[in-house]
Amino acid sequence: MTTNLTEEEALAFLRSHQPMPVDEYLSSDLAGVYDEVRCFFIANKNKNCVPLFLNSFGSINGSGIYQLVEEVILQFPPEDVIPHLKQALLSNEYSVRYWSVLIAAHYPSAELLPLFKYLLENEDFDIKYLVLSALVQFPVEESKSLLEEFLENEAGKELRSIAKCVLSAGMQNFVYPPKKYIH
Repeated sequence: MTTNLTEEEALAFLRSHQPMPVDEYLSSDLAGVYDEVRCFFIANKNKNCVPLFLNSFGSINGSGIYQLVEEVILQFPPEDVIPHLKQALLSNEYSVRYWSVLIAAHYPSAELLPLFKYLLENEDFDIKYLVLSALVQFPVEESKSLLEEFLENEAGKELRSIAKCVLSAGMQNFVYPPKKYIH
């Protein structure tokens, strides 16, 4: 996809959409510009877009575009992403935390484990499920104590079952399809 955007216009668009509107109010024109910005940064790599994309996720799935944002983020090495992921995982915006956990699965760093611990203690089923799924990408020796503590405190049978599988490394390459965001 060719675009007529300049780098500054693309960054300005992201700065002004922190986060994007809820899908119910997301016009096809605005979604189209968001996708154009996404394509711009695939073709024109600039690490300044990383925190802006991580904080751009509005509620639901952004007309299917949010799933594609990781294509932009994954171009960058951990040192350009993890500091921003750490902030996004603590965002006040549920959708930012949700989509950031999905991206964090591609950056298995011990730096993220305290944030995963916090999310496992304080979030709903879907985010806990995503965190457990992301932990599959971490070496078991790094995540073992976190998973054991989760098992001690979690009452939910399904989540406990998943944590046991992750702990025993029985879910290699497991990816959770986020049920409320994938249509």
